[in-house]
Amino acid sequence: LNTAKTMMRLSSLLVLLCCCVLRVHCWWGHGHCLVLQVAELDLAARAPETLRIANAILADYAEFFPRDSTFVGSAAWADNLHSEGFYLFSEWHYYDSPYSVDAGVAPPAVKEPNSVWALEQCKKGLGSRTLTPWAASFYLRWINHLMGDVHQPLHNVAQYSTDFPTGQGDRGGNECKIDTTLSNISDSLTNLHKVWDSAGGLYPDDPFYPPGRPGLSTAYKQMFERQAKDLMSEYKLSSFDSDDISPVDFAAWQRAGYDLAVRKAYVADDEHSAPLLRCSKTEKLTLTSDYMTQVQATARRQIVLAGYRLSALLIDALPDHWVGPANRTALPPLTKEQIGEELRKVLKEFGTVSDSPDDTKYSGRMVTASATVVLVLVALVIGLLAPTVVKFVSRRFCGQSYHRVVAADGGSFDL
Repeated sequence: LNTAKTMMRLSSLLVLLCCCVLRVHCWWGHGHCLVLQVAELDLAARAPETLRIANAILADYAEFFPRDSTFVGSAAWADNLHSEGFYLFSEWHYYDSPYSVDAGVAPPAVKEPNSVWALEQCKKGLGSRTLTPWAASFYLRWINHLMGDVHQPLHNVAQYSTDFPTGQGDRGGNECKIDTTLSNISDSLTNLHKVWDSAGGLYPDDPFYPPGRPGLSTAYKQMFERQAKDLMSEYKLSSFDSDDISPVDFAAWQRAGYDLAVRKAYVADDEHSAPLLRCSKTEKLTLTSDYMTQVQATARRQIVLAGYRLSALLIDALPDHWVGPANRTALPPLTKEQIGEELRKVLKEFGTVSDSPDDTKYSGRMVTASATVVLVLVALVIGLLAPTVVKFVSRRFCGQSYHRVVAADGGSFDL
């Protein structure tokens, strides 16, 4: 078979695989959009040029990021990519610092990749002098999302006990089942992680998920603006110490999230003598109204803090050496070969491919060895078959119709 055609099909499959990510919620779409809305309002007031650059980056090659190429709309992109079993980026969403509540339990050490590692890599990527529009869109979308993740306390911890002594412990409260028969608990908040993802039921909406939702409609955008202004009025930027906002310190922010989880999420209420909320395999937790009030207050402050910190981060980190003038015209389409090369550059920045021109050689830092073998074999098999297979995989596994990409050289292929 023709090598160029094989690589073209392989490149298209890699694009497809990068768009099929395990859904890992944090703050749900509602909270994530509020983080971005706070940042947008702050940037509009303090650094409008930075906001313009961010929107320009997100708009570049928007056809690869449907429905979420505005600043606020990009908030939940990493969660809302079609998720039908591909785990390529799932570990980026959390940093499970072990919290052992029983003697004799020895939790495993935290490994990379994790949320702190991913944020550092994306920030580093945005500062590259060889940054391309494709890579910038990738990095910025992940930063916009992960800044929400790292400020959700239960994305920074895993409780280990005799009930959950190994693996990922209680998986950040996902294994902590909640008694939803009480009047103060919504039926949808079935575990402790969901209680915090929804900010104690305060922000339950997701304009993007499940598939078929309207996305960031005008009504949703107006609601997010009203709610973000209320949050910023309650927690003004001046109410935080300057050291709380900058300099950027992802590791310190993660440690603060862990501390909140231990002090706020895993205790019955906000009292020093309050009993521990211990996750059990057999018993459901009972959450009081005082606990839910505590969750809501903590979550509101964390969402605002994440937005202010994101604003400061982007003022410091966003590139201005490649974006061009405000009246820049749309970028030309990528060729088939350029699409594959852009993906390879992004993955290489993260240490997930070797220096070899063979795009199928992964180092295994993002995926396990067995998953890598499966991924490579699937890519090779489909790359050698007819393009109709790619169409089938797109429809079957991502739940969407493929679309045709027209290359600058006049050729085209289907994603």
